[in-house]
Amino acid sequence: MKKSTIWFLTIIMALTFMGLLYVQIMYMRNMVRMRDDQFAEGVKRSLYAVTTRLEQDETKHFLEEDMASIETRYLPHYSADGQLLGTLTSSFTTSEGLTGDITINDPRRGAMSKYQSNQEVLRGLYLYQKGLLNEVILNIISQSSNRPIDERADSAAVASYMRSEFDNNGLDLPFEFAVVNRMGVPIYKTAGYTPGDAGRNSMFVQTLFPNDPKNKMNYIKVYFPTKDNYIFSSIKFMIP
Repeated sequence: MKKSTIWFLTIIMALTFMGLLYVQIMYMRNMVRMRDDQFAEGVKRSLYAVTTRLEQDETKHFLEEDMASIETRYLPHYSADGQLLGTLTSSFTTSEGLTGDITINDPRRGAMSKYQSNQEVLRGLYLYQKGLLNEVILNIISQSSNRPIDERADSAAVASYMRSEFDNNGLDLPFEFAVVNRMGVPIYKTAGYTPGDAGRNSMFVQTLFPNDPKNKMNYIKVYFPTKDNYIFSSIKFMIP
């Protein structure tokens, strides 16, 4: 075989190898990008679920307070032997605008039968309160932002919710997070939280309680120190 032919074949083989290597590298880059996008989507979905659970907790908090107020205002009190204690007087207004008064006296006799009729009255009041649910929700939105954020989003609850949601989305790796105000000042944070370690495009941010006024907005910031290892572990079999 001529020397020129050998060189020609060598060059062709080298170019072919370089072309295959380029294709393989581009394929790996696309795989990394795809895994990174999947990771980011899982984190965003998890953080959204966390904020939803916090909003549900806050709604439950206000509803429990509201129900406690209703019980205090409308629920009669009885002694150990079943007798009504004192006189209960309450006023109410129906959704049609009709007003009325309810007075429950203490005759010291037939207390249990009175209790049953009073239960019917309370059932009617409950249905009326249920009809005002939309108004209650508006009150929750208007009053909730006045509570301290560390009460609305307890650090232990937030960490627990995040761990649960990350696991549900297949993100079983350590994370560091902080809750910050609109100026970026941490309200509380994990011991290992160092924003500089997050790296470029690796810090995920989620708004807490998006219905709050803009001047009272707070955010969750979270990053994963071992994210790169997690991403490349799924494609390392291609390196050889």
